[in-house]
Amino acid sequence: MDKPIVFSVEESKINDYGRTMSAREREEFLPFILFRDGYRCNPKRNDGCGKSIEQLIAEDNVRSELTGRSRKRPLLVIDHEDNDSTHNHNYDMVGNMTEYCANLQLLCWSCNLSKRKSTKKTTNGIELTESQKHKRKNEPAFINMILDELEKRNQVCIKGILANGARTFGSQVSLGRYLETELFDEIENPHGRFEQFDHECSFTSCNGEHIAITGKVPIIETDKQRIEKEEQERDAHIRGGYFFSNSNEPTSNQSKTPIN
Repeated sequence: MDKPIVFSVEESKINDYGRTMSAREREEFLPFILFRDGYRCNPKRNDGCGKSIEQLIAEDNVRSELTGRSRKRPLLVIDHEDNDSTHNHNYDMVGNMTEYCANLQLLCWSCNLSKRKSTKKTTNGIELTESQKHKRKNEPAFINMILDELEKRNQVCIKGILANGARTFGSQVSLGRYLETELFDEIENPHGRFEQFDHECSFTSCNGEHIAITGKVPIIETDKQRIEKEEQERDAHIRGGYFFSNSNEPTSNQSKTPIN
């Protein structure tokens, strides 16, 4: 087995993007998974494409050059093979662990997204868990809620819509995962229904991330832009009335008729 190559920068982009395990668990499991499978999208069970982290980095560099945008999503994510976030290891009938991290693998973000979009009623022939059934029920309902809000206001604050949705559909962490599957990306998710853009709003927890229907991002004036525009209009109005600060220029109360 090849010794894993250490990427000091890219390693920070390898995490459980769905946040279905704690930071302590990630720190414990990740070194073992990297040693076992290497720095690559795992092709086991045909879930992954098998691309190495070097290939993923090269593709991401090309993507950034073409789009002019830096990457916000991780290159690799820790994925539960059977989609059961409570199942990390295998145990025998008496409760003894038989295989460590048996249900965990690394997938690139694109493969993980495709896997999460699956609409199968069962996973690998196993009946869905309660959390999986909950997801199947609440994910479309939450997405429809976002669509309804966008029909009314053209754009919404991500933090705001997650906070509102959590009152009905569960935790903001889960809702954030649902939203991720619908975020547009020219390369990784070209069919995403929502496009993210930067805008600061009055919502207390706003982090500057808003969404709109893909291809319909509105032009929103910031407070600074609005003030500058108002000052320009006021200046133009004053000049139109012949009010100038320069004493050599005429005002509306001065005659413009030449003096003989």
